[in-house]
Amino acid sequence: MTKPQHTVLPVSSERKHCPSKLITFLLIFTLSLFQMSGIVQAAPSRPSDRSKAGNGNILVGVSGTFEQKDKSAILNRINAIRKEACEKGYPNPSNGRKLTMADYVPMKWSSDLEWIAQLRAAESTVNESHTRPNGLTCFSIRRNNQQSWAENLAWNYSGLMQGIEQWYGEKNDWVKQNSHAVTGHYTSLITAPSIADT
Repeated sequence: MTKPQHTVLPVSSERKHCPSKLITFLLIFTLSLFQMSGIVQAAPSRPSDRSKAGNGNILVGVSGTFEQKDKSAILNRINAIRKEACEKGYPNPSNGRKLTMADYVPMKWSSDLEWIAQLRAAESTVNESHTRPNGLTCFSIRRNNQQSWAENLAWNYSGLMQGIEQWYGEKNDWVKQNSHAVTGHYTSLITAPSIADT
């Protein structure tokens, strides 16, 4: 329930009879009553992986909307990046050997991993880290026996596709094996179980 708003009016210590002040006060008081009589409802929320807060934590809601991107556009871009790495023989993130087309495995969409990613996106607006706001690792979330084993985060004002391009922007440093550069986002894009096993 929302806290009612109260209006404080300056009141003179002199007792003068002024009908206009009394009418103004009554009008403001009446309007305040109308504000208090409104119905308050909880905003709809998505379920989390937690139904109650742990010790030293509270449950909070994060308002916002999730970007609705075409899943095929997301997969097409990521798979194009993965295929390019295999076609051009970039270093395998797991063992350093050159990737080949035999290593190429296109990604498939997982609704469970999407749910985990959206939960982590909301949490990341509160805590810009791979650690969840409750202090647990980002890999502690499970949905229908699925969990993520890698996490790429990106902050920008353009959305998910721009985030993918930000990660792709690390490619040149990975290809040149620049050990002083951040390349982990790009390498997670091109790593797949079959690539890691070769």
